[in-house]
Amino acid sequence: MAPRRHFGFRRIRPTLSADSEDAAVNHLQKLYGNKLRSVKVAFLSTGNSVGFELFEFTDPPIRKPDLENWTLEEQYQRGGFFHICLTVPDPAGKCKEVCADGAAQIGETIPGFDGNVGLYFRDPYGNVVELMSGNFEQLLANTA
Repeated sequence: MAPRRHFGFRRIRPTLSADSEDAAVNHLQKLYGNKLRSVKVAFLSTGNSVGFELFEFTDPPIRKPDLENWTLEEQYQRGGFFHICLTVPDPAGKCKEVCADGAAQIGETIPGFDGNVGLYFRDPYGNVVELMSGNFEQLLANTA
């Protein structure tokens, strides 16, 4: 899955790898130690200039979770982040797009306030992504 292609993020710096002399990569190696030999770092920006960073640890290699045999109760106990929410104008259309690129929808579309909808998908690495239509501030302002 590609956040730039599917969600319109703009790359603001070239993707870095652990063999780079960049200060950000050196900081990660100091943070995670000598076992971290390879990492890719993407610095992205949204249309309204909100920053978004992604790390992909490549060496030592990750162990892909066995999502097929996990119950929902077990999934929230795995390591890493579990959920992120993005607002998009057409959650169903965007979900169809990312599912064609290896994601899988979880459950059904959920109706929200003022005609807005939300839905969830799991990316190929097991991370849960929520897609929500509408303005996030307005959605949250309508709750007690």
